Formats: sequence, structure tokens, C-alpha cells
Amino acid sequence: VIFEDLLEWSATVFRTNYENLIQYVSISGTTLPINVGKARTDGVELEAKLGPWNHWSLEGSYTNLAHGSRPSEEELLRVPNNTAGMAVSFAPAKWEVRLDGLLVSSREESVTGGRNKQEGYFKLDFYGKYQFKDWLRGFVRVENLTNRNYREILGFDAPGLTATVGMTVEK
Repeated sequence: VIFEDLLEWSATVFRTNYENLIQYVSISGTTLPINVGKARTDGVELEAKLGPWNHWSLEGSYTNLAHGSRPSEEELLRVPNNTAGMAVSFAPAKWEVRLDGLLVSSREESVTGGRNKQEGYFKLDFYGKYQFKDWLRGFVRVENLTNRNYREILGFDAPGLTATVGMTVEK
């Protein structure tokens, strides 16, 4: 923590080795579990948070992965090489609003007869809450604000613009 507790950051470097890794692949229109055997992921994760400053805060994260089965080095399925996130929030006394963004790079996907690249996507979400009483909080969550068509997994389209409104009672 530096700048009088306004900035927090972290960096992580990691390696994970797998034995008997199971991935689901598409064969003749059927999804089946396949043991790809040994695999490895090497990565770097960076995170930073600036604030709170006058009720504002800004957060960001980035992950870079190198991954593959061993010894072929063929990319693992459904694992993006790059992921970045950001969040901006404003939180005075009884309420909070937050805007979250997520950027995911392309990744390999199994299709009948082989593999193809599943395109990356950007997703933007909004969250707001208000504390009416110590025991009563209202909230609103809006996901996929840009109403973008994207797929986290091939064959499963993510929902479009989705809103949730509710109350939380804590006693």
C-alpha cells in the first residue's frame, strides 16, 4: 500500500501442473469427457485498486496464461490467454453504484471434427444498492449493459441485457 493508503497492488506469478486432466470435447455431435493427460498453465496476475478517494474507487486486473497439454503443447480448451477486468465505484454513506467491465480474449473450443477459435468478448455490468435501514437494503443489478451477443462456452449464448431488482432483509 502506497500513496497514504490510496493505492493497493499485487502481482502473482504461478505454474500449475496437471495429471489426468479431463476436458470435454465434441465428437460426432456428442460431448464426451476425454483425459488429455498431463498439462500445464503458467501465468501472471496483476491487480490494482486506487481509492477510496472522495467515495470513489477504481480497480483493475489482468491475467496472462500460457497453457497446453504435455508434451504436445496443444492449447487447453476454453481457457483464454488474456483476461482483463475493471471496476469503477462510488460509495457515499448509504448507497453504492458500481460499473464492472470484463474483457476476455479468444480461446480454443472443441467442435465436431477438430478445434476452432471461440472469439473473445467484452461485458459491462452495473450494480447499485441503497441501505434503507440497518436491516433493509435494496439493490439493482444490470448485466450485459451493451446487450452484446457472446459465448463463454461454444453452443451456449450468454443472455442479453438482464436486470434484477430486489431487497435484502437482515435480522
